[in-house]
Amino acid sequence: IDPTDGPAWMLRGLALEELGDSQAALDAYGHATEAGQSCPAAAWRAALLYLEAGRADAATELAIEAAGRTQGGAMARLVLARSLLDVDRPRDAASVLQKLVAERPSDRYAHLLLGRALQRAGIGGDASHLRLGQGAQPVWHDPWTTAALVHGVSLESRRTIAQAMIDQGLFKKATMLLQKIVIESPKQ
Repeated sequence: IDPTDGPAWMLRGLALEELGDSQAALDAYGHATEAGQSCPAAAWRAALLYLEAGRADAATELAIEAAGRTQGGAMARLVLARSLLDVDRPRDAASVLQKLVAERPSDRYAHLLLGRALQRAGIGGDASHLRLGQGAQPVWHDPWTTAALVHGVSLESRRTIAQAMIDQGLFKKATMLLQKIVIESPKQ
């Protein structure tokens, strides 16, 4: 591959990623971002690989770079928000996502991540974003989306549901729901 051909290195990275060779894919994405004809999307693709490897700090660094290089492209900002959640910076993630949702109100995945960020930051408004994000299909596996899809609603809404179950005498179901809430938010 021509060392200056960023898109070619990007395609190589995607192929290697598909083959399961994450390290080689990271190397190719590195070449793609450094090439004369660079490919900014390679930085957020590499950030995703770092997230999958449990290296959230490295992912956040790359995601910040990707968001800057793509002039705030939607995918770069989604990856940035996702990585900020992984480094326990939900307020920063919410800030990134609020701007994205304002620009792209039909982006259900952005709503879903925003709902999780608001929920984790203890900021109101999470339930409406979680509802708007229902059924969203993430581009990559992400535990925040998985949790939102499994639970579907905010802690407050689930407590209300548990109370309704208690009022109806459905104690076993209420207990199971409350146990999940306690695990998710032990301080409450």
